[in-house]
Amino acid sequence: MNLGGIAKSTILSPNKQVIGFDHGPANCLMDAWVKQHHLHQYFDDKGQWASQDVLHTPLLNQFIKDPYFERKPPKSAGKEYFNLNWLHQHLQAETFAIISSMNNICVFLFKKYIYYFIF
Repeated sequence: MNLGGIAKSTILSPNKQVIGFDHGPANCLMDAWVKQHHLHQYFDDKGQWASQDVLHTPLLNQFIKDPYFERKPPKSAGKEYFNLNWLHQHLQAETFAIISSMNNICVFLFKKYIYYFIF
């Protein structure tokens, strides 16, 4: 798994076709959020901002309900889909404050990708 801007996987199996697909957002959402709200930073250095946040389960659930995650691989999505507009749509739907978002983005990413490999 490659956790760059978008999380990607490549599956290599002997005597089978190579399969590659996007899981969804990785660092692109956190980096865009930090850049928008901390104009002199491009990422959350050592998770300092996210560690000050409060987890809001309804917001996390709102992120996870996105139809993209129900699709079966192979699938593809990039920053044209998972971007600040995507975040703002979810924030408006649940009316959450800016400060509550960074931690929720981190937990959302953790749940989507760690859970994928463990279960």
